[in-house]
Amino acid sequence: MSSDSSPIFGGGNTHTVATVYHAKNETKQTTHATFDSEKTEDADSLGCVAADREDMRRLGKKQEFKRVFRTVTLLSFTTIGQVAWQYSLLSNTQALTDGGRAGIVWSLVWTFAGFILISLSLSEMASIAPTAGGQYHWVSEFAPRTQQRLASYICGWMLFLRWQAGQAGGTFIMGTLIQAMLVIRDSSYTPKGWQGFLFVVPFSILSAALSIRITTGHLTVFNMSMVVHVLSCFTTVVVVWVLAPHVPANAALATFTNNGGWSTTGLSLMIGQVSMVATLGGFDAAIHMAEEVRNANIVVPKVMFRSLLINGSLALLATVMFAFSLPNITAAIADATGYPYLAILRDTTSKGGIYVLTVLLMILLMASSVTFLVTTARATFAFARDGGLPFSKWIAKVDPRTRSPINAIILSTVITNLLSIIYVGSPAAYNAILSVGASGQLASYGLTITYMAWRRWSAPETIPRPKWSLGRYGMVINVVAAAYSWTVFVWSFWPAVVHPNAQQFNWASVVFVGVLVLAIAYYNLNGKTRYTGPVVLTSKN
Repeated sequence: MSSDSSPIFGGGNTHTVATVYHAKNETKQTTHATFDSEKTEDADSLGCVAADREDMRRLGKKQEFKRVFRTVTLLSFTTIGQVAWQYSLLSNTQALTDGGRAGIVWSLVWTFAGFILISLSLSEMASIAPTAGGQYHWVSEFAPRTQQRLASYICGWMLFLRWQAGQAGGTFIMGTLIQAMLVIRDSSYTPKGWQGFLFVVPFSILSAALSIRITTGHLTVFNMSMVVHVLSCFTTVVVVWVLAPHVPANAALATFTNNGGWSTTGLSLMIGQVSMVATLGGFDAAIHMAEEVRNANIVVPKVMFRSLLINGSLALLATVMFAFSLPNITAAIADATGYPYLAILRDTTSKGGIYVLTVLLMILLMASSVTFLVTTARATFAFARDGGLPFSKWIAKVDPRTRSPINAIILSTVITNLLSIIYVGSPAAYNAILSVGASGQLASYGLTITYMAWRRWSAPETIPRPKWSLGRYGMVINVVAAAYSWTVFVWSFWPAVVHPNAQQFNWASVVFVGVLVLAIAYYNLNGKTRYTGPVVLTSKN
């Protein structure tokens, strides 16, 4: 495919030109990509259509999941998992510190724009190779021959880090929201780290129990939850907008603050924008569900882009409301609940009203936790299937009765609870775990899109033709999206204030580098012999 062979979102025969750079042992490995009649029958019984069977054949993977998702159900699943407007209200402390009211609004605007470019780039690759592995698979397929295996391996670990940390973050918010409501109920109550851990555990176990099996009934629940997700955003915005006192438009949209003590307001904004990455992250969940989607090479790209548009719009609406309804930034950040949004509610409505709005948030966060865990388990399963993790064979098992990666779900739940134990000793260390999820996410985006741009420039004829294509705009979109990803990746490691103490320091850099060092060490000790990269199983045609 040349870089301008088809229109954006347009057609073209899938995979008619599928020449890729293979590792040295491609001749030996491609034998695994031959699907016999028994495997074809299995694929048919699991809901595959012709396009799905062809994709799995080319990717050299056995169909192990039921393809139960279609456009509407996958859109509901992905949109709920992202919970963007909820996060825009609950995870904005750093943006308020470094940017203020106007900072959270405008940093969300440009983050939205940057993520649209990222989603367009990833959507095209999802159409080329719709696999649960997602980014690390695409790195393997599009990177130069000499870099394929190691670059793909590192990207796989970044994905593992991103989803595991994100899953821990969602359950953490639910646990601390219970503590926040206890503060509202009794102002003498002081939240303790061990109490937060005890609140997280039941939420994580419940998420695991609900994630074990996806059935038609669950898909109906996801559809209903999406309706509640959208309507509750408008309900919350209207209630707060009507009841809360408002600051002038100039204060809400045009006055930036620099409470972090940085040398310029612009520098402060760059540091504060990372809060918005957490708000809009998660649209790529559709990628890792690809092997459970009918007509995945067209449905997954559509859903990923549309879910981002829906959630980004809702988040922007909620953020503008928040900016107009916040009378005192410093007091809100210092509120005993730990959430500036709850500080607004305390000044706006009764305790009963606060409980209702907060419980509504928690119900949606619980639904998100289930979908997020399902996605985390699929991403973990895929990387283990390719031998990228310790104990890969155990992790990559799919239960034949439920058609669910139960071991990957169990592992992810255990990791969530182990990470939550850190909060008992140090909230700062636990917050670093949460922050590093954004770093892993941006690194996986940056690696994937950079290699796609390289392949577009160096050998465009080797790129399979997708049904969902960026066409002539592909190179420009890829380059800008990669530049944005790497730029924000750098800013994600900065602390919120100039001279941080141990509690204020952004320990994400330490965690990120530590995981990277351990991953490379494991690769050199064991990974070289077990991880060849998924490209060696990918068929040329």
